[in-house]
Amino acid sequence: PEDRGDLEKAEGLHRRALAIFEKVAPGEEGVQSCLENIANVAMLRGDLAAAEDLYRRSLALQKRGAPDELGGSTTLINLGNVASRRGDLEAAEAYYHRALTIEEKLVGQGSGYSLGSLGIIATLQGDFAAARAYLRRSLAINEKLAPESLDVAMSLENLGRLETNSNGDLATAEELLQRAVTIYEREAPESLEVAEVLRDLLAVL
Repeated sequence: PEDRGDLEKAEGLHRRALAIFEKVAPGEEGVQSCLENIANVAMLRGDLAAAEDLYRRSLALQKRGAPDELGGSTTLINLGNVASRRGDLEAAEAYYHRALTIEEKLVGQGSGYSLGSLGIIATLQGDFAAARAYLRRSLAINEKLAPESLDVAMSLENLGRLETNSNGDLATAEELLQRAVTIYEREAPESLEVAEVLRDLLAVL
């Protein structure tokens, strides 16, 4: 239902599933997964308070069971996204750093998403050197895990915008954005992402 935009129906189904899991397996993975799903729907509806509460409940269950699993990293990133949407960059940065710490502990490196999120926060804070470092690490990981994917395109787009908005190398910005739009046009033609990157290219030119 989420894919069709029927958020009310989606939330209803997730809540029915949650009620069943809470009855037959309270505190188990099924409850945590349902909480995450309902929180995701709340984010789509723009209900940040509800989303934050649900993500926190999910995180509490994970800490009780296996506090340092990668699922906890995902929930921390989601909490960071809530904080970012609220404009609380300091809280968002803290959540993303906590996620990165778990990822580095478990797999030896951060995820492209956590690093990319830290890069965006650093950009908004005006720390362009840190932003560039985070975004380049994010790009390297995404290119290794899924070359020519939409994740790679997003990393290229973020780096291109950074070079443009920080009075960086416009030739580099153009190259990065052109690479991004090539991937977007192949993987998601006629999408909003294509339009946004074309707009960024126009700004560079």
